[in-house]
Amino acid sequence: MAHALSELSDNEEIDTEYEDPIRVVKVNREGEPPLYRFEARNHEYKASDLGPVWENPHDARLYAAVYVVTRFREEKTGKRGIPPAVEQAGREELICYTLCRKGTSVDWITNNYDLSKQRIYEYKSRVMSRAEKQSDMITGGDE
Repeated sequence: MAHALSELSDNEEIDTEYEDPIRVVKVNREGEPPLYRFEARNHEYKASDLGPVWENPHDARLYAAVYVVTRFREEKTGKRGIPPAVEQAGREELICYTLCRKGTSVDWITNNYDLSKQRIYEYKSRVMSRAEKQSDMITGGDE
């Protein structure tokens, strides 16, 4: 059963898009900050604590980048909450995926994974770069 991407409504615009199609959609809300929704064909979510909507565009874009690099499947996520494809991809992808979770901050990652903030930012930069190289980025949001 193929799941297509949704049609954009008047209050929505593409923030970031990769081929295949994979995208982050900016959802404008009257009187409130926008929300950012991740979409990919045939991608389903396991739990509402991860997505598909973020308030922070950087988290939504990072989630999209991890998806492009690993093509993980949320429905294959085990009790630990990490899809096998993300765990198998490596430490950088694991850290970036974890960072996308609601309520997870860079400070939490530094404490729980014994990493410096600089190392985390390096991981994010490399994963984003790999995603751009693996799948042509059609449009990009402002950083």
